[in-house]
Amino acid sequence: MRGIRFAMLIALPFILGALYTGIYLFYFGEEQYLFYFIACLVVTLAIFFAKEEINYWYDEKYPPRLDEPIKIWLKNFFPFYSTLEKEDKSKFETRLALYLNARSFQLMLKEKKDIPEDFKAIIAAHGIQMTLGLDDFLIGDYDRIICYNHPFPTPQNQFLHTVETHKEDGVILLSLEQLMLSIAQPKKNYNIAYHAYAEALLELYPQLRDVEPAESINTLPYEMQHIL
Repeated sequence: MRGIRFAMLIALPFILGALYTGIYLFYFGEEQYLFYFIACLVVTLAIFFAKEEINYWYDEKYPPRLDEPIKIWLKNFFPFYSTLEKEDKSKFETRLALYLNARSFQLMLKEKKDIPEDFKAIIAAHGIQMTLGLDDFLIGDYDRIICYNHPFPTPQNQFLHTVETHKEDGVILLSLEQLMLSIAQPKKNYNIAYHAYAEALLELYPQLRDVEPAESINTLPYEMQHIL
């Protein structure tokens, strides 16, 4: 995945400009630099506040590529991906890469930590599968996926549980322990990633509850059948 993002690159000249003019303005008292300092500062702040939209625009124009280990995992351990035709596989990979760049993943320990790219992809692949026929593969404003190593309590649900979504905050909460068990033994364990994304989709699009099943609802993941 990309390291330095596009918004940072276009902001860099204005940051340097603000530093350069700021030195002359505040250190040497050269007041003629005030206009240029303010202009550079305003542009830098505008880029900062619009950085997500700028980065996503660039990613759509020049789609990122999935890391090879993630593609290997999809091929070997994500059955849905293997059933796709070449064109749909390419669509799946592009959407997954865009999703990973556009969404924040964190591991909740004593403090929040970053999650390895392969773990992010394992989680996100479920959402990409469920939205492959929809335009909104980013699933609205659910832009933060927070993971715990084990079942967790929250202020809304004090008992230990494994999955939770919050539309107002744009947050999906998951227990990695239960998710990885469902990946390793899908017939024995309930997949909470499907559950989380289904819950988020139904919050955003309640009309999905009224969709008539094509052929059989059994073609859907069990976790979504359960929610529907």
